[in-house]
Amino acid sequence: LLYSSIRLFEYNNASNPTNNTILLDIPGKGTFSANTATGLITFTPAPSFVSGVVEAEYRISNKWTGMPPIHPSGRKKITIDFNCPKKIITNPHILQRKK
Repeated sequence: LLYSSIRLFEYNNASNPTNNTILLDIPGKGTFSANTATGLITFTPAPSFVSGVVEAEYRISNKWTGMPPIHPSGRKKITIDFNCPKKIITNPHILQRKK
């Protein structure tokens, strides 16, 4: 596998200007990033995105002895079902004034 060949795409949105890159921004949802040294793909949610589904695709190439020497894979789908409810943590000692 050629990790340096990883490319990311927004699923069902060919017009996303960050398609075919290693840093894919999906407005309102977050950013996928691909580490070309390790092959690891990371999703960082936008602050306003606390629940829902986000979908992307990736493509990676293999080096082989045939022609062409680089053979890209088909796109593979990534689906994240994200649910991160906001929690308010209070400390009753902070809320009470000492007299």
